[in-house]
Formats: sequence, structure tokens, C-alpha cells
Amino acid sequence: MTQGAQQPPGPRWHSKGWWQAVGGIAGVIAAVVAIGAWLLPRSADGDDDQVQPPPPTSTGRVSTPPSTPPPSTPPPSTPPPTSGPPSTPPATDEPTSGPEGTVKVRWSGDFLMHNVTGVDLDQPRPTTATGPKGNWDDGDLQYWNPEARDYALYAQPMAEWDGRSAPSWADCDNALETLAIGGIVPAGGDKLCVRTTGGRTAFVTIKSAEYDNLRLSITVWET
Repeated sequence: MTQGAQQPPGPRWHSKGWWQAVGGIAGVIAAVVAIGAWLLPRSADGDDDQVQPPPPTSTGRVSTPPSTPPPSTPPPSTPPPTSGPPSTPPATDEPTSGPEGTVKVRWSGDFLMHNVTGVDLDQPRPTTATGPKGNWDDGDLQYWNPEARDYALYAQPMAEWDGRSAPSWADCDNALETLAIGGIVPAGGDKLCVRTTGGRTAFVTIKSAEYDNLRLSITVWET
């Protein structure tokens, strides 16, 4: 019996051709793996290749101002004191003019008067009195103790002034016309209007009274 032609046997897995195919595929896979392994480290290191900005350099200045400005020194709440006029006006030998209708001041200042002396108020500035005959009791003011009594201050005439402020020439002139006395036992704070032997008007404040002297503040008007 005649049999048909036999089919050639198919390739077996352990044949040579099969192994060549497997080797080719493995080579391709190995190449892909090698390329991937070469690319991955470079991509991981890519950030390191970028140019990084240099760190900031300290210049000693603060770029951002502080939230609270430093306190500034405030101006003094009270202005520095300024020098004012002296408590006691300096003595003047020159007549000074007052408001219209008033009498000029001939002299104003302080005077130390000793006991058993007189003061001449008609001189350009008060001096210890000598009088026409060289007598101290010719003075417009006299400080002594007649008949061994308390020392007293005498003038012919004088008038006590009890006003809170210093009198004007007109105030003293009026007091001398209406309230004249001959003398007082002086005490610190006493205020007196005096008429000089030359007819002038004076105002005298006793600043202190001691046994052997009186400290006086004197203003003498021209008339």
C-alpha cells in the first residue's frame, strides 16, 4: 500500500535554530538593559549639573528692616531753663525815665547802714552822712539809740508803707503828706517812704535789721 509523502518534522526547542533565536532575543534585552542602566544614573545626577546660585555674601547690612524701628531720643519735655533777670536789680547812678507823667528815678540799689551813722540820700548815690558840719545826724536817715533805748531809725519825715507792691513816687509823696512819723524800731521787711533834706522822695525797704547794721534797698526819685 502506497503511503503519502511524509511532512518534514517541525523545529524542536532544543534544536540549533531555536537556540540562536533565543540568544538573539537575550542580546537585545541585554542591550536595552545596558542602555537603561547607563541613562538612569545620568538622569538622577541631572540636578547636580544645573548651575546653583552662589550662597549670599554677608555685606554687614540688613536687607529687611526690623519690624520695630529703634527708639529715637525724644525732645526734652521741658525746655532748658534760661537765665532770667537777677533777683536784685543792679544799682544805677543814672536817672531812668518812667512812663509819661511819672518822676525819674535818680538812684536804686542796696546800701549797708551801720549803727550811729546817717545816710545822705541827696548825693548821686547814697553815702554816709557828714552834713554841713561833718555830723552824721545830718543824714536823711539816722540809725542810733538815743537815751540808751533800742536802736531806732529816724527820718524827718518818714511814713510806713503797707502795700503789697512797691509804691510809685505819687504813692510815697501822698503817704508823706498824710501819714508822716518821726522814726521806728526797724525790723526786716519794713517799708518806708522818706523825704530827703533836699526835698526828694525815696522808698526804703529794710531787708535785715541787726544791732550794728541795717541792710537796705533804696530807690530815690529826682523830686
